[in-house]
Amino acid sequence: MNPIQPEHYNKGEIDLFEAAYRTRPFSEVRAIMEFTAERYFKRDKNNRLEDIDKGIYVMQRLREYEEKEVVE
Repeated sequence: MNPIQPEHYNKGEIDLFEAAYRTRPFSEVRAIMEFTAERYFKRDKNNRLEDIDKGIYVMQRLREYEEKEVVE
């Protein structure tokens, strides 16, 4: 199991972030992803490194979407 991208985040062939990107205004996608990353960064769980990695992953994905928006 991949703790950064667990299978339960996928619906069919795309994950929740991609589904949001395809169906919502980008300003909403940005807010969703920023909030999700912030939540990971501020969680107080036993495995802080995993939570930091999750937050970084979300921000990297957001960067990819930001780059797409600049091009389009």
